[in-house]
Amino acid sequence: MDGIILYMGKYGSTAQYAAWLSEATGFDAVDLLKAPRTGLGAYRRVVLGSSLHCGRLRISGWLHHHRAELAKRDVFLYSVSGLPPESRLLHHMVQANLGFGMMAHINYYPLPGRLIYHELDAVDRWLLRGEAWLGIRLGQYPGRYLSATGDFNNVSRSQLDPLLQALGPSSSLSR
Repeated sequence: MDGIILYMGKYGSTAQYAAWLSEATGFDAVDLLKAPRTGLGAYRRVVLGSSLHCGRLRISGWLHHHRAELAKRDVFLYSVSGLPPESRLLHHMVQANLGFGMMAHINYYPLPGRLIYHELDAVDRWLLRGEAWLGIRLGQYPGRYLSATGDFNNVSRSQLDPLLQALGPSSSLSR
């Protein structure tokens, strides 16, 4: 096995994508919140998964700490958020988290997430409502993809197809 999946999420979408990737590739999937000292060992390919929370990749601290090790490997990053994968704002936030130097060496795949409002903790509900209110007033967030209380679930296996193609022919999901 020449790869590993390392991920950090909060509400389950990032973990779900990691489980599907593990099933398709045979790579071990490791939740960095439960095993923060996980190293890269002899793995040639590293798949990193992270939720994007308040404009910050949850995995960004780990990424910067392991920057030198990652530079020697094929790195694939998927992010999970409520923003559409084609959103300029999303790409800007990820680039701001990584910096131009690191972004140049990472194969990036934005994936859609899910939001179940009643499952959010109180702080996240408050932040989401404030972000939606401010974003709508500034014209940044059309109501079609960000709602203060609207649930959505855009998580699906098929969203992983481009990433699996990049990982190689041994990676496939049976549908």
